[in-house]
Amino acid sequence: MGLLARTLLQWAADPAGKIVPIHIAWFLIWVAAIGGLCFLVFHAIYVRYFAKAKIFAEGAPPEEAQSLPARIPRHSLMARLYHWIMAASMLTLLITAFLPKVGPQFDWVTWHWIAGSVLTVSVLFHIVHASVWLDFRAIWPDRIDLQDAWRRAPSPRWRTSSTTWPSPSPDSRPSPRASSCFTGCGRSSSPAIRTSSAT
Repeated sequence: MGLLARTLLQWAADPAGKIVPIHIAWFLIWVAAIGGLCFLVFHAIYVRYFAKAKIFAEGAPPEEAQSLPARIPRHSLMARLYHWIMAASMLTLLITAFLPKVGPQFDWVTWHWIAGSVLTVSVLFHIVHASVWLDFRAIWPDRIDLQDAWRRAPSPRWRTSSTTWPSPSPDSRPSPRASSCFTGCGRSSSPAIRTSSAT
């Protein structure tokens, strides 16, 4: 058993008396928390003092913007319910897994397995929903997506005092069937177009 394994893993004796690993060491919780905090600090410093401003290409032509409705739903009700349920179950799993180890003691087992069951059911529902009722292939990158990503990649011919991002290809629009679920429409170039989270 190496020093690294003894440090990063917690060990215990099994019923046969053999020393086996049971889980990672609990001090890694603080390592992850401190690492996440350092990332936020360094990222804020980078954005404030080092990152260059981005200049985006113009949006949709005025005639196309006028054909859009006054309000564009960002996500369907089903998509929002799924993500909120998944977020709540994930937070419950994290709280019931780690909070008893760092101090507060409570009856966490029941809440933990309920949250795990809810998360499992919600993920299975999402897979079936996306595969049967939606255009499942629309969420996978295709040739047009790769070409658009290549066009947007920084290169010397685009670099000036700031970074300019070309407009996406006209062919890189999602299918209407995919848009009904993954409606992530941003703001249009027309000031009359507003976005809303309402269905």
